Amino acid sequence: MIRITRMMLLQGVNAKIVSERLGHSSVGLTLDRYSHVLPSMQRDADEALDRTLFA
Repeated sequence: MIRITRMMLLQGVNAKIVSERLGHSSVGLTLDRYSHVLPSMQRDADEALDRTLFA
């Protein structure tokens, strides 16, 4: 299941949707457990903010 979860998150599936598919009681549980597989999340957020502010 970890491999499928990792693939879904890396493909950009919303963490809330992944959480629901896994049957977790909250998205926080999913993010606490799997966010380590997404080191690019901060970079992606920075790039999105830059595009919004400086486009």
